[in-house]
Amino acid sequence: MTLFGRFFVGVAHDGGVVDREWQPSAPATHAPDSINRTGRDWRGVARQTPREAASDWRWTMGRQSVRDEIETLAEVRRSARTAEVDTINAMRSRYLTSTMLWSGVLVPVLYFGAQLVRGPFVEGYSFRHNAASDLGAVGVPGASWFNAMAIASGLAAIAASFGWWHALDDWAVGWIRRSLLCLALISIGLASIAAGAFPLPDERHGGGALGAGLFALPLLLVLATVRSQVAPWLRRYAVANLLLFVLAALLFSGATGVDPTVNEGALQRILALSVFPPIAVVSAAALRG
Repeated sequence: MTLFGRFFVGVAHDGGVVDREWQPSAPATHAPDSINRTGRDWRGVARQTPREAASDWRWTMGRQSVRDEIETLAEVRRSARTAEVDTINAMRSRYLTSTMLWSGVLVPVLYFGAQLVRGPFVEGYSFRHNAASDLGAVGVPGASWFNAMAIASGLAAIAASFGWWHALDDWAVGWIRRSLLCLALISIGLASIAAGAFPLPDERHGGGALGAGLFALPLLLVLATVRSQVAPWLRRYAVANLLLFVLAALLFSGATGVDPTVNEGALQRILALSVFPPIAVVSAAALRG
């Protein structure tokens, strides 16, 4: 090492002299050739010009922006796919509900239509004296066709109960009243199926206790319209229908002076008017929305 590269200087310190070695630092403008060639400073960190740093920042932000765009697009596609599935399911549900409600519209058509088609052509049959079940009794011409219509009306009533469940829910009818009303409708369907499957004089004709819904439907329909969002005209119809049912019950009891044994057919049809047409009326009201 040269004279100017290393020498000792005496420094006063606490009353004594301390020898300290001093080495001059390299000028700031001087850098080894290896640093210039590698482009890194003494810490090994790559050196960048402001332009290069700005370019890298723009590239990093650009990549992040593209990544965010891709994620946003993927989220939009997932949301669109979910919305599409929900729409398809809703359309299927509405289609199924509408189909079930249309079957409810057919219930009185099948019940009364079968009687109107067969009654006039059965010898000795009277709509005043004979009940509807007499058209399907064993030995009556065309009984099998009539019983098939009875079974079809029962199946339609059961199918309508599922449509009623959704319609009554839309009308804000409580689940207890809704359940009772739909069970009554299913009971009517089972009674009709039993009437067609076991024609008179079979003791199983009508289903016995299975047909209890025939007598509960008018009252349950009135209760279902209370504190609900049904149309006012439907609420008035339910009350009028209940009054018709009460009238039929009085006529059957003989309290009005009408002989129920002679007029069995007429009284039965009055009672049926308070049971089967309401199924179609409620179903049609639900279809109208």
